[in-house]
Amino acid sequence: MKSILRSLTIIGLFTCLATNAGVAQTMPKAIPLSKAILDAAKKQFETAYAAEYGKPPAAATTAKAMKTFTLSVGGLAARLGTQAGEKAKRADNVRIGLDKLDGPALIDVLANMRSLNVSEMGFAKSKVVDLAEPDMPINQLDGRLLIKEPKEILKLKENTEIFFPAGNYALDERELDITLESAGKKFPKGVTFVGAGKDKTTLKITDTRFTSHDVDRLSFRDMTIDCDNDGLFDKRQGSLTLRLSGVRLVRFDAGHGGCRLFSINDGLVVHATDSEFVGGYGSSPGHGSIFDSNDVFLGYFERCEFSGIKYELFRSIRERSSMLWMDGCKFDRVSRANNGVILTGCAFDFKPPALDWAPADEE
Repeated sequence: MKSILRSLTIIGLFTCLATNAGVAQTMPKAIPLSKAILDAAKKQFETAYAAEYGKPPAAATTAKAMKTFTLSVGGLAARLGTQAGEKAKRADNVRIGLDKLDGPALIDVLANMRSLNVSEMGFAKSKVVDLAEPDMPINQLDGRLLIKEPKEILKLKENTEIFFPAGNYALDERELDITLESAGKKFPKGVTFVGAGKDKTTLKITDTRFTSHDVDRLSFRDMTIDCDNDGLFDKRQGSLTLRLSGVRLVRFDAGHGGCRLFSINDGLVVHATDSEFVGGYGSSPGHGSIFDSNDVFLGYFERCEFSGIKYELFRSIRERSSMLWMDGCKFDRVSRANNGVILTGCAFDFKPPALDWAPADEE
């Protein structure tokens, strides 16, 4: 039912846009130009005429030219005003409609809107918070059971919290994915992985398969995430909303094309708070991308730290399809400015504390 309602909302939104675009507009009357503008235009006309012809124009010639000038300038200004007004009205209509959509549906619409920039939608960072916030978990599962017995994945339900106590663990998504496929099931939505703290729990995620097309809401909290020389996930189809809270991400800097933390084919909404993105532990230390967006990307990062990354952080953030807010974040170097990135209260001389971390044998 939810998917049906989402589809109807999207269809209705595009129908509304098409209707608005087809309404005939009455051109307002041009306002008379000021004497200063007319005098300046007249002087420019006479000077150019004399330079070309060798003598000043006749009064009738000048009068005819000024009449054409007045009509052209007035009409152009009116047309520009009408076009700008139509664009602003359309942006408002779209924003109102998009406010009613969830993350995946919002991304679907934005991905198909080529005439408007995401920045023109008037989104606030609070929209990202609402979209990425996970639903209240109604189920819980001990993550150690999931590792020891992959068939436990078949018991997983939507809005489940998977807890890992202090220790080092490895989650092999390939094995879980095979188990799901053999039973004809998909990975449930709204799953949150929880640890005992980023200095106590390390979860290595290997062979990101089940996120490739099934998951659309995912959360991580209070743990170190070992990306095992790859990206955080491998999302080939569909969109994703992601929530990160109190996590540390390491070993994504492997230097190859897939080691991109926030990269997704169709679109991503991510809200991260009090989290660390640390380069230096991958197979090619420092050579890994954090932000790499070719499609829709809405992100809000609060009090996060970025260090040890040699690549340009915002090199692939496209203004038309992306908006990224960063409040109170710390960087170990200055990054190139990007119109799609809004930095507030950020520091660029961050010296990260020594981190005594290394890949360890999993329990």
